[in-house]
Amino acid sequence: GPDGEMVDWIFNAVVSNQFTLNGYLQPNTLDTMFHQADCFISHSYPVSQSTYLDTSSQTLSIKGYIVTYNALGHNYRVPYTNGEDILRYPMNYLTEYTDTFEGFYMDPDDTITTTLRLGTVHVKCDAYGSLYLPPFNQYDNVLRVKLEENYIDTNTTFHTASKVQMVSYRWYLSGTRHPLLRIEERTKDGVRTEYAEYLDSTNIHYVPATPNSVSTLSAASVNITATGRQLQVQTDGNGWS
Repeated sequence: GPDGEMVDWIFNAVVSNQFTLNGYLQPNTLDTMFHQADCFISHSYPVSQSTYLDTSSQTLSIKGYIVTYNALGHNYRVPYTNGEDILRYPMNYLTEYTDTFEGFYMDPDDTITTTLRLGTVHVKCDAYGSLYLPPFNQYDNVLRVKLEENYIDTNTTFHTASKVQMVSYRWYLSGTRHPLLRIEERTKDGVRTEYAEYLDSTNIHYVPATPNSVSTLSAASVNITATGRQLQVQTDGNGWS
């Protein structure tokens, strides 16, 4: 949608196929890797992930992640030695800043090599207005925050690098720490995925935006070309596409 003042964003016809419980929880006091965080928020779909946060009076800062990717349930623990400020209070229309962040992690199947993460995030409050979410929820005086994130993960042993770029739009209501709506496009080494979620009083609803990012979709595929862009449509055994 557009940026600027007094914008209407209408998403109340969006249909989700999955939801996850959402909560700000106290971190495990035995987990010293995330000692700078004062809480974390847990997602279970599409990837099991806990995001550790510092919610001080001046910032909302990411202090690291625990992500479960593989079938064995091994956790990638990614503590940040320099946190990523995704909000700096007070946030107002046209507020803008750039922050750097840094972290490291080890592959749970390889405890010898370390991967170093270095990145920047550019944050701008580019719009405000009214947001309409399913089924008939209207939120006025909502601030939209645009994040442009760039980071490189470098294996310090083999000197291989992976580049990630992310553009995220997040709609915040005063008094909430989690966005009412988040729409995100992420590109890793040239492969793009899209993600969207919206929040109600108790749940985060996941809106699938990139079917071919789900590894179980392999039964059939067809290419559709429209206005110069090529889309790949895939289905699984349950007919989901």
